[in-house]
Amino acid sequence: MIVTFVDLQDSSNKLNDVPIDKRATLIEILEGMLQQREPFICELLGENKFDLMIGIGPLGCAQYAGPDHDPPISWLLD
Repeated sequence: MIVTFVDLQDSSNKLNDVPIDKRATLIEILEGMLQQREPFICELLGENKFDLMIGIGPLGCAQYAGPDHDPPISWLLD
């Protein structure tokens, strides 16, 4: 599966709209950002029309929205 990365807090992020097809690549991107950023929110847009919004920081969160447009499912992670 291919996902597209979108940084919701930095529209100038050079990784915005970059397709990612490997788990290792996604982990590398996120770990690299964690080294130099305050907590932030990003989205992974799936080729099957899903949307995963992720809050990354000391207290994380995630929200999944499927292609059927039902209300999203949310989690709070610490």
